[in-house]
Amino acid sequence: MVVGPEASLWQDVLGWEAPSRPPPLGVDRRLRERPESARLRGYRSYLIEDERLAGGKLLAAQLLTEHWVSDAFVCAVASLDDPPEEYVGLARQLGANAGFSPDSETIVWLVSCSGWHDACAGTKCSCSDATSSKPEARREVLRPPQPSGDAACSSADAFLDAWQQILRRAHADARDRRKNLFVLLDNASTLGLLFGKSAACAAALLQTCADLAAAEPDVAVCVVLLVHADVEPTTAIARLRFACDTVLAVRALRSGTSAHADGTLQVCKGGARAVAASRFLFDIGEHSIRYWSLPRASE
Repeated sequence: MVVGPEASLWQDVLGWEAPSRPPPLGVDRRLRERPESARLRGYRSYLIEDERLAGGKLLAAQLLTEHWVSDAFVCAVASLDDPPEEYVGLARQLGANAGFSPDSETIVWLVSCSGWHDACAGTKCSCSDATSSKPEARREVLRPPQPSGDAACSSADAFLDAWQQILRRAHADARDRRKNLFVLLDNASTLGLLFGKSAACAAALLQTCADLAAAEPDVAVCVVLLVHADVEPTTAIARLRFACDTVLAVRALRSGTSAHADGTLQVCKGGARAVAASRFLFDIGEHSIRYWSLPRASE
């Protein structure tokens, strides 16, 4: 079994034991299919902690590519530090390198919180492949107040409200189109750290996703949350355990990462191995990345 303070933390907070040899991490294929005979109710959450944005950004793009190439998904991409269009562009590049061509009808919702004091903008775009003549983007922009001085606390609520609005609208879009929802929240906790509300902010965003998943059983929700390695989000994960069918937590233990042009992610800590973008498999040693599949609350 996994030993040490981390094992104790997960056992104490979540009430379960981490397996000594967890199964390979892969995308839940059930989320990519919508059989009429069995409505999807699966919910999978990825928690990725990374100290360097470059590595996390590539990893996020890899996961986005896996879902974006399937017409079964509506995607919502939220980013604090980088324009989310960069994630979509990188995902398209990785997809092209892997031989995929994003479906012209794929809808991507974008939420941008670029810079510490910039306004938050929500953007909806209809992404088409390079051979399509369809318009590249349709924009809907939300601009809550900028955080400054004594208004910072109230602005935190405004930013959070803007993110939640985008998630709800993207979910409604997925429901109307009879698709599933894929949510990528990059540096979501940093938004909370800016206002001293990291735990509450992360929990509120995840709870919104959980509420949406519970409200519409026919829409499967897949969430990827990237946070800094010094943020402990176990409270939010514990809440998700009681709201969702399945939660998968991925934790990078303060290992340095670097992105490569050939579409691989190198984790630089003893015995590290490159991970092919088309594989979405993280098998790089127990000291670099650990992950566990949480049981349902009823189990």
